[in-house]
Amino acid sequence: MNSKNKNTLYIAPVGYWGGVERFLATVWSEHKKNNYIFHALYLNKGPFYSWAKENFTHVDALPFQFRLRNPFQLLRAFFSIRNYVKENKIEIVHVGMPYSQLVVYFALLGLNIKLIWYQHGPVGTWLDILASALTKADLVLVNSDFTEMRHRHLPLGHTFKVRKFLYPVSLPSLVSEVPKEEVFTFCLAGRICTWKGHETVLRAVNEIKEKKFHLLIAGSTNSAEDRAFEKNLHSYVEENNLSKKLTFLGHVDNIQDIYAKSHCLIHASSTPEPFGLVVAEAMLMKLPVIASDCGGVSEVAIADRTSWVFDSVEYNHEDLADQMLKAINQHDTYIDNAYEHVTKYHDAAENTKQLECLYHSL
Repeated sequence: MNSKNKNTLYIAPVGYWGGVERFLATVWSEHKKNNYIFHALYLNKGPFYSWAKENFTHVDALPFQFRLRNPFQLLRAFFSIRNYVKENKIEIVHVGMPYSQLVVYFALLGLNIKLIWYQHGPVGTWLDILASALTKADLVLVNSDFTEMRHRHLPLGHTFKVRKFLYPVSLPSLVSEVPKEEVFTFCLAGRICTWKGHETVLRAVNEIKEKKFHLLIAGSTNSAEDRAFEKNLHSYVEENNLSKKLTFLGHVDNIQDIYAKSHCLIHASSTPEPFGLVVAEAMLMKLPVIASDCGGVSEVAIADRTSWVFDSVEYNHEDLADQMLKAINQHDTYIDNAYEHVTKYHDAAENTKQLECLYHSL
């Protein structure tokens, strides 16, 4: 074991891929390069669990399907996690969701284990309030100034133990060499739901539909509400004769291929997000970005420096349309600045080394 290696356990709350899981995948991959030995314990299995099982050594999962609302399963989880920690002589436990913070804190009571809670956000749910009020962490990490502000406003929060840790960003080792589309192409990536800004983007497209461009919409729905919203989007497209201006792609396994063939990414969430992971990934691929000017996204998408920005919270489609025209006419304006910003502040190798040093200091 590396002399600076404290026996570290990551709790992976879900088995499917999401923002937290992409963070874990990046950090674990860098740990492996650094010969930093770690354990991963999944609360539930899924595609992310299968990927980790294939790529890393100490990967396990609870022997049952975990549900927080099931008291019996909650009790089983307490004992399973506690036994795992004791059997593997774990020194540090890293959690990344408020409900995993709740479960793990009570599982570790009475043990001399350091607990780190990486608050990925969004912050403000009842689980965040419960986790902050009822548990303790030796350190709370946050991914942006915005997330830190939201966390510090939680009642009875761990406000004296909060530290910003910049999100390490990486791309798959093999990104397909996909040629750019001949027509200037915008892309919008993410789950199709009411707060991701799809309606604002379609209205902006309608404003400038006489211009020569195309929009790729990558993403699928997760609920009946989402599906009803998507149906309304298609109705808007038909009513305004926009079918030739855009394409709904549905779920895309490798979003980097869509980035590669596009000329500009649009990030349009109407709810401020804790961190702009898709924005940072696009910038790392030297893809120009139009993004929301609020939340943690604005710490990556910096107005007049790394990207074009607009007021997404107020659904300002006219402002977005103006920024889209700028992108069409001056698409390479911020490419170098954006790439330099992400590689300087969100380098996967450097930031993971900082995390390992942080573990060692506890």
